[in-house]
Amino acid sequence: LTDRINELRQGIEDYNAEAKELQGALDAAANALVKLREAVKHAAEEKKKAEAAVNGAEADLKKALAENGYSDIYEPKAEMKTPDERQKMHAAIVEYETECKNKVEELSIKKLALEGKTEPDEAGFDEREKAITDEADKYNREDEALGRTIERLSQKLRLNAEKWKHYKENIGQAESDLAFAKKLRGDTGIGIQRYVLAIMFNQVIGEANRMLENVHGGRYRLFRTDDNSTGRKRGLELKVHDSRTPEKEGRSVSMLSGGEKFLVSLALSIGMSTVAQKTGVQIEALFIDEGFGTLDDKSISDAMSVLDSVRRTSGTIGIISHVQLLEANIPTHLKVIKEESGSRIAMC
Repeated sequence: LTDRINELRQGIEDYNAEAKELQGALDAAANALVKLREAVKHAAEEKKKAEAAVNGAEADLKKALAENGYSDIYEPKAEMKTPDERQKMHAAIVEYETECKNKVEELSIKKLALEGKTEPDEAGFDEREKAITDEADKYNREDEALGRTIERLSQKLRLNAEKWKHYKENIGQAESDLAFAKKLRGDTGIGIQRYVLAIMFNQVIGEANRMLENVHGGRYRLFRTDDNSTGRKRGLELKVHDSRTPEKEGRSVSMLSGGEKFLVSLALSIGMSTVAQKTGVQIEALFIDEGFGTLDDKSISDAMSVLDSVRRTSGTIGIISHVQLLEANIPTHLKVIKEESGSRIAMC
């Protein structure tokens, strides 16, 4: 019972405290209500004054519109200038006033300069005016004559420009046709047969260069030349561009080393087979007989990379060689064994 009494006493204290707090809030709310009522009353008075001001302004507006010949507010609004237009008008007015001021000052200066001076002789002035007029007439006649000449030359220039345009549009094709006709006629020393061979040779060289890009870091590049070669090589001369030498015109294939010649020959052979297959000829296998003995290890590796790429796209590649280094790069080996009864082939 003592605990319960203490609990109830504590509850009474809490209730009293809460009642006191609520009473304070009630008093504050009552004060706020009084202030709000006063504000509402003041706002109602302000509203009444504003409505009166609006009514007066509307009456003044209607009177002003009627006095100026407007039926509603939208008519003068349509005539109002934009800020930019007002700024331009103001600038024009300022410029005009400044110019007037300058002209007045200039006129005053000229008046001061003319003080004490006599007027010029009008007779001399008339003679000078007549001379100037005659000179101006002469100039006008010459100007008209020059204008007619300019018009005639301009028309001629336009005609020549049209002819030149037509010439430029057709000269390239005409020169190409003429060059082709000369080649067909044999004027360059290259007949039609060799001309066609040269076109096919260019295709072979293009395929060969694609292979040579993977050899020695793309050091060598083949190109056909029409240099002063004679006989059967006329128009089919082959040169090599070496990126490590400054010779822009290239050098003859005869100046290549044995290993370089083999790599170039290998690239040309692969290029020829590629071009042949594009024309419909089916080549199922390529055989290379010797030649690897002239290459160093790096060149052999480059050549094998090229051959491996060809094998993946064109078919079987056969190599006949005694170079031991090739055995590690060739998966399938065939060995020719000579016996008294004859030779036979064995897988290794």
